Amino acid sequence: MVRRNSKATTRQQDKILDAFKSERTVGIIPVKREFSDVKTKKLRVAAYCRVSTFDESQSGSFELQKQTYTEKINNNPDWIMAGIYADQGASGTSIKKREQFQQMMSDCRNGKIDFIMVKSVSRFARNQSDYISIYRELKALSKPVGI
Repeated sequence: MVRRNSKATTRQQDKILDAFKSERTVGIIPVKREFSDVKTKKLRVAAYCRVSTFDESQSGSFELQKQTYTEKINNNPDWIMAGIYADQGASGTSIKKREQFQQMMSDCRNGKIDFIMVKSVSRFARNQSDYISIYRELKALSKPVGI
């Protein structure tokens, strides 16, 4: 059995009570002008859409993805449209065969995109290792790109 020293606890409690009884002085740190006058920069947002076949059932989804992202980006006053990159009939298993994806990555490397919107991770990369390597590359850029 552990025995507590009630006097030590009481002394500690007294110290805490005394600390809160005394009057405190609060200092106010002035705002730095250089940061307060800067306007917020608009985010350059791109969207990536992909369907794996040219089937009519997927063509509706493809057009809906493009339209939805166009409206979402254009209706946000803090965003600027950086582009809609869309690969139709391109399998997600290989990044090399997706021309629009390659163009989007090139634009990211060239500092033209700040953020990429995508319907789901499976539209962006089919497996976790591809996604992680792409994500790390985009975050390591001099101007990191979010997904």
